[in-house]
This record gives sequence, C-alpha cells and structure tokens, in this order.
Amino acid sequence: MKNITSLLNILILLFFSTSLCFSQAPEIEWQKSFGGSGEDKVTAVIQTADGEFLVSGGSESVDGDVTDNKGKLNCWILKLTDKGNVDWKKCFGGETDHQANDIIETKDKFYVMAGRTMFKNGNETGSHGNDDYWVSKISPNQTLQWDKTFGGRADDNAKSIKQTADRGFIVAGWGNGTGYSMKHSLGGNDFWVMKINGNGIIKWESTYGGSGSDEATSVILTTDGGYAVIGYTSSNNFDVNGNHGSSDCWLLKLYNDGTKQWQKCLGGTSLDFGYSIYQTKDHGYIIGGTTSSNDGDVKGNHGQSDGWVIKTDSTGTIVWQRCLGGKENDAINSIEQTKDGGYILAGSTNSKDGDVNGNHGSSDVWIVKLNETGEIVWQKCLGGKDIEIASSIHQTTDGGYIIGAYSKSKDGDVISNKGNFDYWIIKLKAD
Repeated sequence: MKNITSLLNILILLFFSTSLCFSQAPEIEWQKSFGGSGEDKVTAVIQTADGEFLVSGGSESVDGDVTDNKGKLNCWILKLTDKGNVDWKKCFGGETDHQANDIIETKDKFYVMAGRTMFKNGNETGSHGNDDYWVSKISPNQTLQWDKTFGGRADDNAKSIKQTADRGFIVAGWGNGTGYSMKHSLGGNDFWVMKINGNGIIKWESTYGGSGSDEATSVILTTDGGYAVIGYTSSNNFDVNGNHGSSDCWLLKLYNDGTKQWQKCLGGTSLDFGYSIYQTKDHGYIIGGTTSSNDGDVKGNHGQSDGWVIKTDSTGTIVWQRCLGGKENDAINSIEQTKDGGYILAGSTNSKDGDVNGNHGSSDVWIVKLNETGEIVWQKCLGGKDIEIASSIHQTTDGGYIIGAYSKSKDGDVISNKGNFDYWIIKLKAD
C-alpha cells in the first residue's frame, strides 16, 4: 500500500510539473477574412489611437470585398472596428504592381504606408524604373495627402517605416543600382535607409552592406536617438564583418545622422534571416527570424528551418538565443516585448512535433509567448487544412493580441475564404 501511495504521489507531481510547462494559450476573441478570388496578402496590422485596427498589404482581387482595384496588384488598406467589422477599405495604386509592406499612425492621427511600386501609372509620382520605394500619407477619411517614390535604376523595396521625433520618417528596405535617389551602391542588393521630413522630402539616405546581397526588413528608433536595422546579408566585406557563412542575420546600429555605429552578424554556416526587431526595456534588442544552421551562434535546431529568437544587449552581443519549431519549416516573422516583460512571436509552422502542438495541416499561423529568459509560456497553432502565414502581431490595449495573417483555408479556425489567399485578421483574448 505504501508503494502504491508513493507511486500515486510521483504521478501527481509529474502531472502538475508537465501541465505547468506550458500555460493555457488565450482563446480567439474574433477572426475575420477579407478578399476576393485573387491573391490578397496582409503585411502589417496595428491598433490605432481610437482602439480600432489598420491593416495593410496587397490585393490582386477585383471582386468580393475588393471593389476599387485599379490593376493587377494594388495596395489594399482596411480600417476595422474593435470587433473586426469594416469601418472603411480602399485600394491605392495604378495599373501596375503596388504593395504596402508597413503602415503606421502618425502623431497627427494620419496614416503613412511604405512599400513598393512600379512605374508612374497611378497615385504615385516620379517613378525611377523597375520597383521603387513608395511612401504615401493618407488622411483618416482616406484622402491621399502626398505620395513619393524613391529609387535607383534597378529594384528597390521599402519594408519598414517609423515616425521620428521631428515628425519626419525613417524608412528601411533594400536598393539595387545607383542613380536618381540612390547615390551609392556596394554591389547586389544593399540595406537602403533614408530619413525624410514630414512632407516626404529626403534629408539623408545611405546604403550599407557588402558585395553580396544585403536586405533590410525592419527599422526601429532606439532610446539613444539613433536607429537599429535588422535584415540579412551574404556579404563579408565593406560594412559587413564576421559573416558565419552563406546568409547571416545582420544587425546594424546607426547614429541619428545615418552614420554606422556598429554591426553584428548573427548565425551559423547555413541560412539565417532576421525579420523583426524590437528594443527591450533593458535597452537591448529582441530579434525574430529563421535559421537553418545548428552551429556558430545557433544551438538547438530541430530540423530544416526553425523560428529563431535572439536576445542581445545594447551592443548587439547575444544574451540568449532559442530555436523554436519541429522537424519541418518554421519561421518567426514578427516579435515584440509584452507588458509583463516577456515576448510575443508570430509566424508560421509546418511542423507537428518538437515545440509545435495542434497544427491543422500544411502551414499554420504559429503564435508563441516566451518569458523574459526565452522559455515557452504557451504556443498556439491557428488555421485550417491549407496554408496560413502570420506577418504581424501586436499586444492590444486590453492585454490581448491582434494578428495580421493570410489564409487559403475555409475550415478549422478559418470560417470563410473567398478564393486563393485572403486577408485573415485574428484577435486573441488576453493571457
């Protein structure tokens, strides 16, 4: 009897210790799909000062919810209420491709989007050839205040924008080829960062990288008045030093005037990419991306490509790193620090093992909550039998989360689909 009691006590302890490994993930408060029969993909979602949500991306649809597409791919902006209903929606663009990769609300409660455009056939003015940076400011009643294109003679793509203290903007992405707005090229794609004033006029612009391909994906303002830029690089010369092999996640720190302060290559001998960066409360950085390495800076890869999270100090030195995922391909596309000091991550997973539980089939939206030291608090797969990918996540004022994603499914967590990829916006309750 004593042995049986001891065994039961051990089993109870094991049960509680296992159940405490992952906390209960928050439930879906609401989810909405928007789009038409074409391909509609979300790139960013934010909560606005009025408590509603603003969604950016690109749409190839000319039917369904998309009523004013002017060409093959238009920038499509949605303003949603706090319950996910459409407040307003509008396409911006012309007869050729236009896409917003990022969108922000300004201090005067207007909206500014950054992305790419080709040719001078729509709202944009001054195209330089091939894809250009495209930055536009619109009013709350959807009136275009101004729009600007910037570029060289080859392809340029603006991926991220933030408003600066002087009410101007810092824009980051990549450029290829000198001429027009781009004064200097190092070879292949380069990080291309520019500071523009509140009317879209260039104050300064600079390229960073080496002779390989260097692509910036996200820029943030830092507490010292400068900027931090994340992306990836295959270079190991000029501005880039310490590449571990193939493609590394590249962290670039700039002074306020765009002068390089320092840089860090993060990764191993295989493919490593940085997609999202956020400055943490201790003035360090949290970075989300993906890795196929299992050496160098990378430890614990589960197989193929894992979601990769790196915590650095204020000088870019790694404090800790975590590989997240299973045996298939997994990625972290968006990351930020939460009010409790932990971190919220969004991306995609094809795995059904390792850190991943509850995959509905194919690729699911994957949401992971980490504590301050990088341990998993909870994880949640969202989707159906087809493909779902999350582009953006933010903690909302009520402690929940808003997720911008795109989906091909019409089962599981996805209630409807109008054909091909649809915008898919999910609101999770608070933890």
